[in-house]
Amino acid sequence: MTNIRKIAPLFSIFILSLFLFSCAGNIAYRDIALPYSSADLAECNEFGGALEHHIKEKDRDYYLGFVEVDDQGVFFDRDQFKNLTCELTSHAESSGILISVFVHGWHHNAKLDDENIKNFQDSLISLSQLEHLFAYEKGILPRKTIGVYIGWRGESIDWDILSNLTFWERKNTAEEIAKRSVLEALLRLEKIRNIQPSNHQANRLFVLGHSFGADVVYNALSPIMLERLIKNKNKDCNNEIIKGFGDFVFLINPAFESLQYINFSSLLSEKHAYCNDQFPVFAILTSQQDEATKYAFPFGRKISTLFETYRDIEIINSKGEQILVDQRKLDTTAIGHEEIFFTHVLEDTPSKSHEDDCIVVRNFRNGWVSKEKEYVLGDVILTNTNQYDPKTPYLVIKVDEAIIPDHNSIYAEEVLNFMRRLVVISTNEEICADP
Repeated sequence: MTNIRKIAPLFSIFILSLFLFSCAGNIAYRDIALPYSSADLAECNEFGGALEHHIKEKDRDYYLGFVEVDDQGVFFDRDQFKNLTCELTSHAESSGILISVFVHGWHHNAKLDDENIKNFQDSLISLSQLEHLFAYEKGILPRKTIGVYIGWRGESIDWDILSNLTFWERKNTAEEIAKRSVLEALLRLEKIRNIQPSNHQANRLFVLGHSFGADVVYNALSPIMLERLIKNKNKDCNNEIIKGFGDFVFLINPAFESLQYINFSSLLSEKHAYCNDQFPVFAILTSQQDEATKYAFPFGRKISTLFETYRDIEIINSKGEQILVDQRKLDTTAIGHEEIFFTHVLEDTPSKSHEDDCIVVRNFRNGWVSKEKEYVLGDVILTNTNQYDPKTPYLVIKVDEAIIPDHNSIYAEEVLNFMRRLVVISTNEEICADP
């Protein structure tokens, strides 16, 4: 016993040392000042550069900027964001921009070698290439493709054995940082998006969050989107469409509980009819083989809610049917795995359609207006579940594993194509010349 008493303090010190030395730094990974890539931004010189200009080929160039926040949700340096907004404003006023925002999740950050950054850059190349192609077909100048990567300390321990134990504190951090600088950043980006460019082709803003990054995005924007949904309070069409945030918000394999979505579900169920020009503004896509949110998430939530009290509640679906649901189940199940919220199913199709993309998108848009139940979109099929109105602007989509096979494989071509087509019909942009 004496030996155990002597060893115990040493063992405790050893374990504490492991935690201390394996902690990932709460630091910024990106330089605040970067060299300018073009002379047309001279008015921003007082702040210093913030956008990296990447040129793969003539029609595949893009800009990439970073916004980094600490564990309390505060900008590491406001100049980093001031520089970025200054340059974005200049581009938005002159040439027009497509802003794609990505908020990463658990186990990631803004390091140079982070896999999420590489995947994000690949998606920007594809977006730029398509923008150049469509602009050429329409005989207009392309807008500049700009990516904004929002980095936070998604990995707090640089040791695989221990890193999975950070679920609870990283989830808390994700929801904390959403309330401060991330919210400010997104609001200011939307303000830049609303600038009318001189070439009269509208600026666009898309926001994508993954895993705990989706938790960040949802907690930052849900009060804004809820307010905009409540504003359109009439049950029938009153010639005013329901607005979301920016041009579209995507959450892929989100790691937040279904109970957080209950207000949106209830308000959407009260709508009897949508206007003809009401298109989607928000989409959750979850792979049914996402083991992180399907198994690990409920396990973590059941532990953290062990002493919470719950009750059964009634919700009404769009058909007017009353459904009794268990609050505890909603609070321990990730949003993408709760059947009562599913609006659509996205499945792979073995017989890939080679139909012209212009035709595919136009058929998609026309079908949405006429409330079709199923859409064949080239390489995927989108089917309404009949639980909500086919024209609901808020989509909760169950995704087949052939399209998104796991938690992290979110950049498949089928996924990017589907999201792009949703954006095109929602913004009412014509991707090709008039027929």
